[in-house]
Amino acid sequence: MNDERLFTVARSCLGRRTRKTAALLSRHYAAQLRHTGLSGTEFVLLVTIAQEPDISVVALADKLGLDPTTLVRNVKHASDRRLIAAAGGRGRAGKRLRLTLEGEEALKRALDAWEEVNSALVAKLGPEKVSEGLRFLQALEDLVRA
Repeated sequence: MNDERLFTVARSCLGRRTRKTAALLSRHYAAQLRHTGLSGTEFVLLVTIAQEPDISVVALADKLGLDPTTLVRNVKHASDRRLIAAAGGRGRAGKRLRLTLEGEEALKRALDAWEEVNSALVAKLGPEKVSEGLRFLQALEDLVRA
């Protein structure tokens, strides 16, 4: 297919570029967290649940920008590993999630590793560029949520 728009997509599509960057960044963080016993996905789940104990699966999915059905699989895996516990009503909206003692301990161990990898990225990019990038990502998120 010979369509100039293909090159435009490759050069300037925000969706394509953020997806690629997110995948690379996720792998980078996951590699640095691996020795803690948590995956990158588990780390993000635990951080979010620790910030908001008794959060519902639907609210958690919204905070993470994930489809609730996809999140249920991740929640089940973390629950099977005894990192989180679900209590309350039936279904995604009724279940409330909290960290178990094992989850709290795993998160404490992983926070040190996260701090190392995050600090290294900030040091390489510079705090100003990181702040600018985070503001851009927030503006992009706000725009597509509207």
